[in-house]
Amino acid sequence: MEEQLNNLYNRIANHLFSMIPVEWDRIYMLGEVKKEQLSYSVTFYYIETETKKIVNCLDIPENYCVSEEVYDELHFILSEMVYELNDCFKNNGQELWEQVVFVFDKNGNFTIDFKY
Repeated sequence: MEEQLNNLYNRIANHLFSMIPVEWDRIYMLGEVKKEQLSYSVTFYYIETETKKIVNCLDIPENYCVSEEVYDELHFILSEMVYELNDCFKNNGQELWEQVVFVFDKNGNFTIDFKY
């Protein structure tokens, strides 16, 4: 399971990084998977390196001239990865969490916190 989790963490991080079209200092991502895996979602915020402004992920298309369709597809893929992470816990007989919080910094450090 540890190898599966490390792979998923890396995929989530790399995908998330690819969604942000500017240099950033820190990213805060919240993923939610409701009980019984009936619904799931992801949101994230990041701090721009240049302006030090906190940016909501939903502002990316408008702020950086990114196509809504492209952004929506990337966001959907990120949500699917969070669901896959939850499914990894389920398939390995682990207690299912309802929220996961990732915090990444530009130096490659990150933390993960699960809420049950």
